[in-house]
Amino acid sequence: MTSIICPALLFGPYFVVNLFLAVLKTKFGKAQRLFQSKMVTPRDVTKRNALAAAGGFLAAALRRYIERRRAAAGAREDALEATLLAHHGTWQGGS
Repeated sequence: MTSIICPALLFGPYFVVNLFLAVLKTKFGKAQRLFQSKMVTPRDVTKRNALAAAGGFLAAALRRYIERRRAAAGAREDALEATLLAHHGTWQGGS
């Protein structure tokens, strides 16, 4: 009787642990495949490098600045025109 129980006690836990490791390996394999599929970017989407991104940012900032200056100059010109029309085109500055 002891000879029958002894191999079952030795090999039973071995097979249980081996089965557990096989299931664990399968689950981690699926999780890793899912993670890697989400990490891969499509080929048609290209990343811009840091210099291109900085250059684009500076160009956009310069464009906004120039547009603000152009709008302010237009407003000053309109205000000057209104002032000249109010005084009938005569200069009233003192010197």
